[in-house]
Amino acid sequence: MTLGGWLGRLFFRLTPYRRAISATNLAIAFPALDDAARQELLRAHAESIGRGIIETGMAWFLSEKRLLALSRFEADSAALALLRDPHTPVILIGSHSTLMELGVRLLGLYVKAGGMYRPLNDPFFHYWIRHHRARAATELIHYKDMRHTLRFLQAGGNLWYALDQDMGPRVSVFAPFFGLDAASVNILPKLRKRTGAHWVPVYMWREGNRYIVRVAAEIKPEEGETDTDVMRRVNADYEAEICRYPEQYYWLHRRYKNRPDGSRYPYPERRRR
Repeated sequence: MTLGGWLGRLFFRLTPYRRAISATNLAIAFPALDDAARQELLRAHAESIGRGIIETGMAWFLSEKRLLALSRFEADSAALALLRDPHTPVILIGSHSTLMELGVRLLGLYVKAGGMYRPLNDPFFHYWIRHHRARAATELIHYKDMRHTLRFLQAGGNLWYALDQDMGPRVSVFAPFFGLDAASVNILPKLRKRTGAHWVPVYMWREGNRYIVRVAAEIKPEEGETDTDVMRRVNADYEAEICRYPEQYYWLHRRYKNRPDGSRYPYPERRRR
């Protein structure tokens, strides 16, 4: 996808701050790589971002038949049984990748699930993205609407919920993510206690010109574990998957923005114009 690669490289040229964030994240996550290897990974990440722009259009405008022909569904059998039981609530633990819009659309072709959303600042883009995501989801829930979330899960729904962003210490615990503590959204134990929801990771990746939707094995709670222990296991699952396709993860986010000791985050300051 030459056009996508060109768009990604152009994006990094136009947004040097986002490029710096990605470079910092990759340096933290893959310290064993030398500079040349890390720069190559950064270049591949830029091209993956550009492909994601093209793939967003695919998610919005290709037919279901065409999307199914481009994709493959893989699932742990026990986890899939949970998802297909209309009386069993499941939190689909999602993540942010460069093909997330297409991935969510593909997921909706294989699994009935609602999704969490966070409003965008631009009302035009918010309308379009929400409109098209609604085609893939049985229901869209504002990420702050806990009552709606509880009702949906208590009714036996499957809910896609990405937990790999720094949403601040107030709603997070600090757990290792690629060797460095990161603020990790602390919601799974609370929702399980209130609704009985199971925890099932789901991932969407690109392999050449085909796409994989993979439902992984359920992450089961362990006796005596703390909320931090839970997120340590979730983050470990994230890491194992990301390492399979590292260029496709969304390294643009300031994943280590808040520090457990209150120290300054590891990213460069944004230049003011």
